[in-house]
Amino acid sequence: MAISQQYNFRENEELMDTLAMCVGNTKLFCKTFFPDTFDIPFSSLHDQIFDLIDNSDCNYKVVEAPRGIGKTSIARALAAKNILFRLSHFIPYVSKSETMAMMQTENLKNELRYSPIIRKLFGDLKTVDYSGDDPQFSKKGWISYQTLIMPRGNKQQLRGLNWMSFRCDLPIFDDLEDDEEVQNEELRAKLMELFFSSHIKCVPQHHRKWQIFYIDTLKHEDSIMAHLLEAPEWESLRLSICDDDFKTLAPNFKPQIILDRELKEHRDKKMMDVFAREYMGQATSKEDAAFKEEMFHYYNETDKGFLERVNDGYIETVVIVDPAKTAKMYNAESGIVVWGVDTEKNTFYLREARGEHFHPDELIADALNTCTRYRARVLGFEKTGLGEFGTFPLLNEISRRGLIIEPVFLEARSGKGEFSGVGGGKKGRVASMIGFYRQGLVFHNEANCLPYEMQLLAFPRPKRWDMIDAAAYIIELLEKGLRYFEPKDECDNVSEEEFAELMVEGSEEDDWRTI
Repeated sequence: MAISQQYNFRENEELMDTLAMCVGNTKLFCKTFFPDTFDIPFSSLHDQIFDLIDNSDCNYKVVEAPRGIGKTSIARALAAKNILFRLSHFIPYVSKSETMAMMQTENLKNELRYSPIIRKLFGDLKTVDYSGDDPQFSKKGWISYQTLIMPRGNKQQLRGLNWMSFRCDLPIFDDLEDDEEVQNEELRAKLMELFFSSHIKCVPQHHRKWQIFYIDTLKHEDSIMAHLLEAPEWESLRLSICDDDFKTLAPNFKPQIILDRELKEHRDKKMMDVFAREYMGQATSKEDAAFKEEMFHYYNETDKGFLERVNDGYIETVVIVDPAKTAKMYNAESGIVVWGVDTEKNTFYLREARGEHFHPDELIADALNTCTRYRARVLGFEKTGLGEFGTFPLLNEISRRGLIIEPVFLEARSGKGEFSGVGGGKKGRVASMIGFYRQGLVFHNEANCLPYEMQLLAFPRPKRWDMIDAAAYIIELLEKGLRYFEPKDECDNVSEEEFAELMVEGSEEDDWRTI
């Protein structure tokens, strides 16, 4: 359709008013121009998304929404609105792969090209407002109504892109993170660095007439989505299809009877984690989580019975350090935990758990100060990959201070089976603690263990591993020291003479069991 054949808006004031409202009302735009795509009534969840798009002045907008709500359709509609009303000049559409992004931009192109109402009101997509030698409809980018639309994969460069002096003014990130890659700590960190160093730096720096729109489900507690939801500069929206009791929050979109059916299917298949991620915005299902709040028992450091057993030597206190394994150690958290072990009472006491940023010398100093504060004579130190560069500074500082502390160097082990692959070892270590928690053998210091518990509750997809991984090394440390829980019904029958004889026999060994 030629330009001269376009609809004469002046002949229909009502239509002009509707179009004017569509500019600032994305919900109306969707129903007006794409009725076949949006053919069911919008729910209150959709209304919240449209409200964020239309009424927020923030340049950074992020939506965490359940699967099936139409996230991609809404993202395409946002791009279409900005194209038709010439609100943007350069729209990169970024997804987990270039292929996925190309699929959606091709869908967008076809929606614009073949929509009867768009053809009637705005003319033919190929000819309106553009003529030149540039490839308008190459699959890697096309131009419509003076707007460039470019599909990109999540690892492709965005920063520095420039078209006819225009920078990216509406980057749309739709389903950016791959479901499997986001589980890999190294790949997750690489994509996050690329996103914050390149992707969101692609917008103009000399004005604020742009917005970044990010929409996805929550796939991991340490995902880009999780970080954006907590970032103060981002206007965020978290949506769930149901509440914690699995009652629908959008009955006209997901009726309770359908939700119950899907819930049963996920339960029967032991896939409640998938249900939690896809529909509730939770990285881990609370229903079948490995660690649950009811497993946590507490004690107080001032409890009389606890203090008596510490002072009488029945509770042996050890400190465990898990240093950050990064080139710049201060950029990541190192874990420090203090365990009290009562083999007679069959009890673990988590006396302290911290994850902090340390320089190497600061970490060693803090670890030794912690040993002194708790009168711990054993210090477990994870040294994998450090060799003498990790062991010598610690041994040297112990000697320099004249401390009577026995260091026990621990080794990270590769995971097997379910725990194989990058990061699998730490999953296996933490999983080894589940049995002790289920038996009620672990007690937390009620004063300082909340951050540690948050990491446990998010297992196996916690945002950080520093504290729970350090704590899990207690198993290896006890194995090295041959410390095992004693039979409760026999402990009281052991005489002091027999106990002293056992201690003398043990003193002939040279491991930390001598302490």
